[in-house]
Amino acid sequence: MLEQLQLPDLATQDMINQMARCYMFRMIAGMMMADTSGNYLKLMYLPMLEDLNVVSCYSWGSATLACLYRFLCKASQSNQNEIAGFLPLLQIWAWKRVTVLRPQVIAQKDTKNNFLVGLPRGPHATRWFAHFNWTDTTKHVLKVFRDALDSMTEDQVRWYIGF
Repeated sequence: MLEQLQLPDLATQDMINQMARCYMFRMIAGMMMADTSGNYLKLMYLPMLEDLNVVSCYSWGSATLACLYRFLCKASQSNQNEIAGFLPLLQIWAWKRVTVLRPQVIAQKDTKNNFLVGLPRGPHATRWFAHFNWTDTTKHVLKVFRDALDSMTEDQVRWYIGF
């Protein structure tokens, strides 16, 4: 869908605003607060995009985190086999703090010719812009992940990481 969001050369301000709303709607409903429905996007986010002057005043990060927490609560039930929410955030958090889930970093990827060049330290997630070894990491098996999480010891979690 995002590939289709191209403006004509002589776009009016209304067309630009409409395209901006489409893009933000896709990001919010399809990524930041995605649910398990697949390709369906919840229209409840559209009213928040009506006035583009106030969109930046909303706390989208807090809302994304709250949505992820809600879906984590649902996913923790034993009868659940799906999870939703902004999972890249959960993945970065887990790789940083839960050692049994972390892949082994073989080498950092070449950053000379990519979007990371020139960033002071880079966003937190760019620390995982690397080549991984997955041979010792459990993958794509819900029961194995749940067992690993259930049997974790205190020393397998990094509770505090200073900046």
